[in-house]
Amino acid sequence: MKEAPAEIDASGSADVSAWMLWAIGFFLVLLAVFFVYLVIQVWPDGSALQKPVRLLGFIRFDVSGEARYILLAASMGLVGSVIQSMTFFAYYVGKRQFQRSWMIWYILRPFIGMPLALIFYFAVRGGFFSLSAGADAVSPFGVAALCGVVGMFSKQAMDKLQEVFGNLFKTK
Repeated sequence: MKEAPAEIDASGSADVSAWMLWAIGFFLVLLAVFFVYLVIQVWPDGSALQKPVRLLGFIRFDVSGEARYILLAASMGLVGSVIQSMTFFAYYVGKRQFQRSWMIWYILRPFIGMPLALIFYFAVRGGFFSLSAGADAVSPFGVAALCGVVGMFSKQAMDKLQEVFGNLFKTK
């Protein structure tokens, strides 16, 4: 019987090349930097709720106050998820225990936290504010904190949503 190649250990995980590790690390850092930049650009500061958003100096688009908060929520959800991804990535690479089978987790993780943060934002915004309250009645710091934490702890956030909806929609 032929022995497995040296680059595959007994658990079946293949070694990951250095360039792949650098590529994933660069991807995560690039996502974090861009979305922190986006948070700064869309930050609603009172009178500037209707001010156009400018990106990279040449992209300009108009957004309403409500859309500004939606962009803030999505961006902070992604930033929170990227923080978690980078933390785990650095930990496992540093311990030399990074496995190729988890690469897709590191790439997709931010894009799981972002829509989950939006769902939480909509749930909180829809449940805690009157329908007539405008965007100026919402604290951007609260939105940023909630959505960033939901992005960082999206597994726990999904578990909580499952628990809440399980209780709300119990079947006999």
